[in-house]
Amino acid sequence: MPPSKTTWTTPFYGARLHAAIYTYWGEELHVHPDLFFVPGTTVRREEDWRGNRRLSLRRLGAHSVVRCDPDVHELLDGLLASLPADRAMTVDDALQFYGPDRLTHIIGGQDHFMTPDNLNLRPTPPGCVLRFLDPADAADNAALATFIGAATAEELDDADILPDEPDPVIVGAFDGPTMVAYASHRYWGREQLLSDIGVLVQSPYRRAGLGHATVAALTAWGLAQHKIPMYRHVNENEASRRLALAVGFAHTCTIDVLEFVADA
Repeated sequence: MPPSKTTWTTPFYGARLHAAIYTYWGEELHVHPDLFFVPGTTVRREEDWRGNRRLSLRRLGAHSVVRCDPDVHELLDGLLASLPADRAMTVDDALQFYGPDRLTHIIGGQDHFMTPDNLNLRPTPPGCVLRFLDPADAADNAALATFIGAATAEELDDADILPDEPDPVIVGAFDGPTMVAYASHRYWGREQLLSDIGVLVQSPYRRAGLGHATVAALTAWGLAQHKIPMYRHVNENEASRRLALAVGFAHTCTIDVLEFVADA
């Protein structure tokens, strides 16, 4: 298992951490990564969204990138004109400008990222053992299948667990032979530097520190591999937000999806 306190520091982190994050989202959003250092807002029409009346707002660094249904692009003109040119649009700007009769908030979330000096490890709660699962081990696969089978569809969705596509690195917490908590990495980007973390703890074992212990252990492993651990949650999941901050993740990016009311 990783040490109780992180001791490694490498030049990969710091400025290069943001460079990797900005490069990834620049490619995803079709903007230059340096744009996120520049205060302001960029709007992009998405032809594939035509007819859905939606816009997504991603605020990262100093900049906001808005992607929208081309049919509602002109509806944004008034809002953009009301903001200073060097202002990164926020979801509150949009909701306050249009009001609930014209614009509704569909979902919002936050991305958090980790650097080595911020990681806060926690001892495994008494009675449980943490270990990395071996995908070639039949007993580990059986324990994972049983754990997934005991979870509800909503729990699996919230933790972004795909039963038919196991993530490449999984940490399990075991009470005897029974797996009772799960944390995993899923890699993003061409260079697979960003490692998105999902976590799920069985209901009877929650609020005992297992979520913190498993996420922190997996995060420590990722940092040792020079990965950039990432933790995402929806705004309504306050427990998930508290877990991210307790482990040491820092809020970096905000994502919101909104929809214009028909005939707005």
